[in-house]
Amino acid sequence: QISRDVIRLLHGGADPAEIVWAAVEYGAPRADNGWGHAIASATDCLAMIDLYDGDEQALPIVQAIAGIAEVERDRPVNPLPVPADSKQCTLAAFRAAVESEELADAQAVLMGALARGDDADQIAPWFTAVVADHHLSYGHGAIYAQKAFELLELVGWHRAPIVLGHLVATIVRGTREDLLPYIRPFTREMAELDIDDLVTVEVDASWSERDALVDVLLGADRSAPATAVADALRAGAGIDGVLDACVLAASERMLRYDVAGEFDFSDDFGWLDITHGLTYAHAARWHHRKPSAARGDVVRLTFWVAFLANWTGRHEWHTKTNEPAADFDFETADTAAGDDLQRRALLDGTSAFIVAAHAVKTSRAAALESRLLDDPRPLRATARFISAPKLERFVAASVTQSLDFLNGRTVRD
Repeated sequence: QISRDVIRLLHGGADPAEIVWAAVEYGAPRADNGWGHAIASATDCLAMIDLYDGDEQALPIVQAIAGIAEVERDRPVNPLPVPADSKQCTLAAFRAAVESEELADAQAVLMGALARGDDADQIAPWFTAVVADHHLSYGHGAIYAQKAFELLELVGWHRAPIVLGHLVATIVRGTREDLLPYIRPFTREMAELDIDDLVTVEVDASWSERDALVDVLLGADRSAPATAVADALRAGAGIDGVLDACVLAASERMLRYDVAGEFDFSDDFGWLDITHGLTYAHAARWHHRKPSAARGDVVRLTFWVAFLANWTGRHEWHTKTNEPAADFDFETADTAAGDDLQRRALLDGTSAFIVAAHAVKTSRAAALESRLLDDPRPLRATARFISAPKLERFVAASVTQSLDFLNGRTVRD
């Protein structure tokens, strides 16, 4: 029904952005604990519409709507609070409310700022700040903030209250992973650094140690990346230089991932975890390029990205896999343009929505990053991810991991 109605609407001259907005307007307020992959994936699908002509534009539109319908249909609306007094609506107040997990207060402050007429350039730094304060939900905080503002560029800023108001719930209730034990080797090293000092260093166009930084990110030392990133910034790499290295390190992980690990039910780590190294870096680059973002926040976010680029090696550290996979035709992948890869992500090559959403967002990030870096590796890596065997149901894995947990066997890291 969705497919037929979308085509009818296109024949009637409807704007694709308005069609997708109807789904977002329905889905975002109904998402439990704030919106997530469904709205983010819809944003990428909407951005892919230009890859299609005529009736074929129905494919990305229907994929966007179907994802929202699958996860949000028939749920109750989560109401937004009354906007706070405009005098109280500051970045500091918003940040404090998010940090103390006072959801209604954080939403009210945001709604008040929007009601007084704050625009995207004024509000974007608020979200960069709160997604940089912590390594938030495996990078989802930064990624969803990027997608929210990209969506508003496509559907209009006047829709910010729905999009951003419900995104606040996602951020407030997100997992602050920098407070968990597994990240302590990195955070201990990071705590010794003077972030304010790193903020003042100018970019040196002659910096040429990107490959050395990639090597550290690909290593098994979980504290070394923090020092290496600081050294790179002091040497003039700039945030973009560090993010370039993170993109290439994550791509290398994807290229040599041993797919047998995908079906190791005792290990809660797989393709989707590794792809986050690429999409997190791409999101951080978006935050960095917003002129109104505070540089200190972006530097802190870049450290979290570097941590995840290194952490994508978690499975590899146990298998000792460090060579390109033998199950993939790299030569063929080199001939696939980024546009083709994005189209392929929409062709039902996956069954579970969560996997499909990752295919969509990773293909788009890879296309843009490969173009920026003039390097095929992100495209190659994503083409392999889309082609490779994947775990798409998680019942057996969940049972196995629950048995391990309740019998005192800890998850390896």
